[in-house]
Amino acid sequence: MWCFLSTAQITTWTDLVELGCIKGLVEMIQTDDVVLRSNALNALLYCALSCEVRDSIVEDGCLAAIVDFIGKDTNSANVCHAIDLCSRCMGSLNYCQKAIDQILAVEGVPTVMKLAKTVDQATMVSCGRFICMIGFEEKGRKQAVALGAVAVFVSYLDHCEARIMACGTAALLSLTLEISGKKEFIMANGVPLCTAMLHLSDGELTLLTVNLVMNVTEDPAARAKLQLGIQICRILILQSFNGNLKHTARRTIQQLGFSSRPFQNLQFVR
Repeated sequence: MWCFLSTAQITTWTDLVELGCIKGLVEMIQTDDVVLRSNALNALLYCALSCEVRDSIVEDGCLAAIVDFIGKDTNSANVCHAIDLCSRCMGSLNYCQKAIDQILAVEGVPTVMKLAKTVDQATMVSCGRFICMIGFEEKGRKQAVALGAVAVFVSYLDHCEARIMACGTAALLSLTLEISGKKEFIMANGVPLCTAMLHLSDGELTLLTVNLVMNVTEDPAARAKLQLGIQICRILILQSFNGNLKHTARRTIQQLGFSSRPFQNLQFVR
């Protein structure tokens, strides 16, 4: 099985697709052999780094089998690889509507949401990535919010591991695009956790958090509760060397200062 990994380094991805290797690997993950399933998934995940392979998986309708595998397999490593494989296919060329449609058609969101409540860190990371990707599609986002995804991922923000916090924040970024998602975020007590995360020294995580604040504060109730964020964002602008973070912090101050018309306090943002 590991020959697929070494072959991928010396053979073009197109050849692997044309030779039927990818379809063969998908068939292998449906066998009863535990070792064969695991090796096939590892090889598929590696091959899916290629856009050609991801397109092949989607075009051949293989995602249904992969989602079915997620719901049935009991090995956490295998489940994580399968979820990550779905996420990669959804992210092909930045956004793959066909992959998302296939996953939604086979109840991919409810399947992953059952796993998102776990304490296994690797599974939490994989579920966060998956919901972040599928949440950018309206139907997927609505489905996830209806299943209580916002409350689940708000709990990730209070985790001691930065990668769990980051994946939870990323998932919430897409979920809070939904109006009901913003309200669920407030009800799940996510605002205090957001405020606390703005103080973190991790630049990437802080940038994610500032973007989440921008999403959430489109709701007046959240905006009222996050006024402390104005001062924190001013500190970020002064102290950060990250131009993207500075720009986002300025936009967040504008959003937090909004009352009757957008950006009326723009003259105070420096």
